[in-house]
Amino acid sequence: MKNQGHGLCLLGVLLLAVAGGSCSRGMPAPKIRHEGDGTVVVDVSTLGEYQTTVTRFQLIDLSESRIVWEFTASSGKPQIWEVRLVPGENSVAPPEAEYGQYTTRSPENQQSFFLSLERGYAVQIWGDEQDPARCIFQLADSTGSEPDRPH
Repeated sequence: MKNQGHGLCLLGVLLLAVAGGSCSRGMPAPKIRHEGDGTVVVDVSTLGEYQTTVTRFQLIDLSESRIVWEFTASSGKPQIWEVRLVPGENSVAPPEAEYGQYTTRSPENQQSFFLSLERGYAVQIWGDEQDPARCIFQLADSTGSEPDRPH
């Protein structure tokens, strides 16, 4: 009798793991790749080689709980492979997409946004589903130096 309870508990944990094993239904979990100069590549490709439909992308500064950059699909079903983020100034221009276009929603009326080294960031990425895929990362380079902040 005791073993049956443990078996049911284990089955429940396995079902939960299978159901919640990906970031969201249908949207591949983004992979974070760090490059030596502090650049972070948010890889949203499917199976590492196919473009993925991304309808909304948010970059959040975790220390301030604010959206640093957001873009959304404005036409079609835009597909991309990756989003590149660098320490310091980043353009607000969304990545080039096939099968559609993006519009920047945040920051408004600015040409760029600033990312700091050693600061925590999160991305939320929506595909055709309502639940976003999420991941957390930090920008860091091998020198540990902070880029110059514009005045």
